Amino acid sequence: MTLRELRRAISETQRQTAMSVGVTQSWYSRLETGKALPSREVVVRLAAHFGVSADEILSMFRQPTGRLSAADPGRRSRESRRNG
Repeated sequence: MTLRELRRAISETQRQTAMSVGVTQSWYSRLETGKALPSREVVVRLAAHFGVSADEILSMFRQPTGRLSAADPGRRSRESRRNG
């Protein structure tokens, strides 16, 4: 399952989900599209929001190698600092 599928399953917009987990809508959109990685705090908040485990959230960002990935890791670091 993906973040988008979890969000749609509870009939929320990106903006609603972003507000609930304390990030901007644009950053949440980057999470859904795999262009950003969530911080530990955001993983915990996403898991609580969707009623799934933190491991399930993290698995959405793992490559087949088991490593976490995002399209632009440098940008991810800046976004994480800004969005928590």
